[in-house]
Amino acid sequence: MNIRNDIQSESDDEIDLIEEFNEYEIKRILSSGNTKELCNLGYFLIDKKDNQTAYSCFSCFQKAAEQKHVQSQCCLGYCYENGIGIEKDEEKAVEWYTKAAEQDVAEAQYRLGYCYENGTGIEKDEEKAVEWYTKAAEQDVAEAQCCLGYCYENGIGIEKDEEKAVEWYTKAAKQDVAEAQYNLGTCYENGIGIEKDEEKAVEWYTKAAEQGVAEAQYCLGNCYEYGIEIAINEAKAVEWYAKAAAQDFAKAQFRLGYCYATGTGVTKNEDKALEYIQSAKDHGSELAQLWVDKKIANTPNFIFEQVKDSKEEYYIPHDLPGLVTQTGPYCGSAAFAAGINYSLCTPRPLYASIYEKASAGVDISNRDDIVLEQLKKTAYSSDGPQYNIHSFQVLAECNNLTGCKAILKTNYTEEEYKNALIDAFRENNVLILACDMLNAMPANNQGESTHWVLALGYYVENGNCYIVVNHQGFYCKWSVHDLYESNKQLPEQNPRVKGGDLNKFRYSFFKKTVERTRDDIMLDSRKPANHHRL
Repeated sequence: MNIRNDIQSESDDEIDLIEEFNEYEIKRILSSGNTKELCNLGYFLIDKKDNQTAYSCFSCFQKAAEQKHVQSQCCLGYCYENGIGIEKDEEKAVEWYTKAAEQDVAEAQYRLGYCYENGTGIEKDEEKAVEWYTKAAEQDVAEAQCCLGYCYENGIGIEKDEEKAVEWYTKAAKQDVAEAQYNLGTCYENGIGIEKDEEKAVEWYTKAAEQGVAEAQYCLGNCYEYGIEIAINEAKAVEWYAKAAAQDFAKAQFRLGYCYATGTGVTKNEDKALEYIQSAKDHGSELAQLWVDKKIANTPNFIFEQVKDSKEEYYIPHDLPGLVTQTGPYCGSAAFAAGINYSLCTPRPLYASIYEKASAGVDISNRDDIVLEQLKKTAYSSDGPQYNIHSFQVLAECNNLTGCKAILKTNYTEEEYKNALIDAFRENNVLILACDMLNAMPANNQGESTHWVLALGYYVENGNCYIVVNHQGFYCKWSVHDLYESNKQLPEQNPRVKGGDLNKFRYSFFKKTVERTRDDIMLDSRKPANHHRL
């Protein structure tokens, strides 16, 4: 809050800010009772750092506020809230904000709304927060417009209304409120309250990123890395990740570490990779924690290292496919394309989406080999979250594939589920598994994060069975137990597709027999070491 710029008078008692005062004028004004001069001097002193000046600033606002000067009442509340020239007292802050807000001082209305929303100096009351945010927003206080948008987006103190959220974010974003610009970018990227428009998302992310919003810098890095409505530029992606990482934004630190680990947009450097990933872990990144715990990695070596000395059962291909990097609404497309490409059963590779094909440097004018575009031509969903088990059968037909089967069963025991997966792997299949997922691992989200992943093998360690999963740019080890518990949270039917036996979701998986045109050496403890998979 820049109090000097934000307080605006709507009365005849308007203040002309003066940028310089000499020592004589300061003493004269402090001893006077002129409210306009006191308030103006308070504005001048508020950014000064020494204790004596801070006290003088507080004294100016206090003297003017006690004479019912409304702008000074708001500023006095600000001094109490932030401990400027006086011991911090949030209850006193609310008291003075209320006096000014009730006299229509817009900035005080915004600050009072913030106090009610966060329980600062007063009992938390989200409805009252919305009431005061609305009054301030209607007086064009940009920060209040942003906060009001957030309340509408998340149903805080008012009925959720994403379109209203976008309306208020837009007003604030046009006044250069960086947080509103970032929030508006996420709305455009995800189609929240407005038609999805990734080009506009990039535009608003850029504005917010240039103002130093770490979240926007991270999102902009993603756009550059994956070519989301902007030319792929991995070096630029690294640049923006680095800016966000420097602000201790954990997601960016992890992504920057990943770039160093893979040589994406920067010279490969394992030491720097570990440095950034460790920093991300220290700042709460669950992905970084998984990496440090050797549950995910960017190469399959970490899987091989865990099973190479094991005397227990394992069945994992040596030549694991390239990483599945697409997430979000394209998870089903990405898993299908990666699995089919690994099987070498089509005359040309498939691509999950336009972005994936473009990032491979391939001309996108022909879209017949793009899975998402294939699905759009059928009677089934064109949007990833609506994938169901039948979608994969339809895609198999589109590509003239044989050896495919959808497994539909909603009442597996954990042992039955494990055996079904193991048998499928031992029959030379790749699998697309339904799951509930968070941060690259199975989770219990009550079906809120329904997801499809590519599974390629399994191994047993200390009596526990683990599935080798490839998705989100990682190789992962998922315990069958966690995967089973995750599936228990899923609805029997796909949550976004109306009924029908082929829409089963819980425990369902799609399998494709791998028919390779070359020898595929396997790691398999139950067969000779030189076993070849045909």
